[in-house]
Amino acid sequence: MTEQQWKEKNNEKVKQIIDYIANQEYSKLHTITKIDSSWFGDKKTQMEGIEIFAEWLEEQLKIWSEDEGKEFVIDPYNEKYFKIQHFEEDQAFAVFQPHSHNEELDFWFEFTFFIHEDDNIISEFNINI
Repeated sequence: MTEQQWKEKNNEKVKQIIDYIANQEYSKLHTITKIDSSWFGDKKTQMEGIEIFAEWLEEQLKIWSEDEGKEFVIDPYNEKYFKIQHFEEDQAFAVFQPHSHNEELDFWFEFTFFIHEDDNIISEFNINI
């Protein structure tokens, strides 16, 4: 699969993920992606990891809002901020640079995509600060 094919196939999935986050619909994330195991470790589930991520993100946005005196949010998906960084025939790594009110935030989302044995594309996301 070419880089462009990876991007086309995963663009809609990343859009859904970012829009769920922007709309604070975290409980829907597990239906379309996994979260990196660093969010939940050996003793917890994917859902618990997503909940931990959601709490962390909401708290971070709240802290920035209080510190800066303006509201911080995650803007809805914008394709120009989605970039494939590395790809091979059966896997790809991409990043999405989130914005708040059209201003770039100090972190980005990372996505790993790979082809499952049933030919479906599996995704996993994380955040890089």
